[in-house]
Amino acid sequence: MNMHLGKNREELFKLKAAGNKDIAELTDFSFIIQKDIQVSFIFLNDWKNSFGKKCWKLQMTRKNVRKQFYRVAKFSKWFVSTN
Repeated sequence: MNMHLGKNREELFKLKAAGNKDIAELTDFSFIIQKDIQVSFIFLNDWKNSFGKKCWKLQMTRKNVRKQFYRVAKFSKWFVSTN
C-alpha cells in the first residue's frame, strides 16, 4: 500500500513540475488549508493555556479576598468586644 501512495505522490509532483494548473491549484489550496489549521491549533492551544492561568489567578484572588475578609471580620468582632 505504501508503494501505491509513493507512486501517487511522485505522479503528483511530476504533474506539478510539468505545469498542470489543476494540480498546482490543488497543492496550493492544500497548503493554505494546512496553514490555517496549524494557526488555529496554535491559537487554541495558547488560548487554553492562557485561560487556565487566568482561572488559576482568579481562584487565588478569590481565596485571598475571602481570607482577608474573614481576617478583618474576626478583628472587627474582637475590636468591638474589647471596647
